[in-house]
Amino acid sequence: MTIGERIREARTAKGLTQEQLAEQVHVTKQAVYKYETGIVTNIPLDKLESIAACLGVAPGYLAGWQGSPAGTELDALIQDEPIAAYQNLKDQLTQADKEDIARLIQLRAELNRSKT
Repeated sequence: MTIGERIREARTAKGLTQEQLAEQVHVTKQAVYKYETGIVTNIPLDKLESIAACLGVAPGYLAGWQGSPAGTELDALIQDEPIAAYQNLKDQLTQADKEDIARLIQLRAELNRSKT
């Protein structure tokens, strides 16, 4: 799936028109159309981040760097209850995701040890 397809999918899931999304991220309706159809593929990072925030998805999802559309709501959940969040999501995680989480836990433990 392309960046444009992900933007269109997230936009329609959110119930927004191209014009509404454009207004919220301060671009023209034509720009949103060009993003979604792939006419413009090098979307400026600040616009990609604004689009993601507006649509409630992670910028990495729109860019194709992560498989899950999880955005700011998930980030808040993970910050509040990381174990519960992991339990709720573990069936959706790829093996690579699980390995990344394990590395993060290991790095965090090493940082905590070095502080003491």
